[in-house]
Amino acid sequence: MNPTPHPPGEDWEAWLDRQLRQLPDRPAPASLAPRVLAAVAAHARRPWYRQPWFAWPRWAQVISLLVLSGALGSLTYALLHLEDLAAAETLAAQFAAWWAPVEAVRAAAHALAVTLSLLARQVSGTVWLALGGLALLMYAVCMALGTVLYRLCCPARPQRTLHETR
Repeated sequence: MNPTPHPPGEDWEAWLDRQLRQLPDRPAPASLAPRVLAAVAAHARRPWYRQPWFAWPRWAQVISLLVLSGALGSLTYALLHLEDLAAAETLAAQFAAWWAPVEAVRAAAHALAVTLSLLARQVSGTVWLALGGLALLMYAVCMALGTVLYRLCCPARPQRTLHETR
């Protein structure tokens, strides 16, 4: 189908609108309505706790608000009065024990960063340029090899036309 060119003096959008309105309506597939109705029914059959909070029963909304308010209030009180609690020193010691592995990783990362900065200052710019070029070349070779292997292992599937999908 070759479309007719629109007249040069006419508005392109108006011409295109007229051309599109002349096309016949496409009928919906027969299976569309049952599928939509089945999806709507499945959506409506969800249990109450899988629905949006505003669709929950009132008793569940009230209980969830009370639990959430109690949890937030307790957390706020604990954070504001942490130094008053007798267990504050124990909590600080527990936190320090939990933080020790993270501190070790931070120290190792800092040592690695210092080592890399010393290395960067010792190596000339030409070497860094050559290493960057080598990295780009390796990337291009990997992409090309991957493309070739993909084409060999996964043959192209035939393209379906619009008439075959009906």
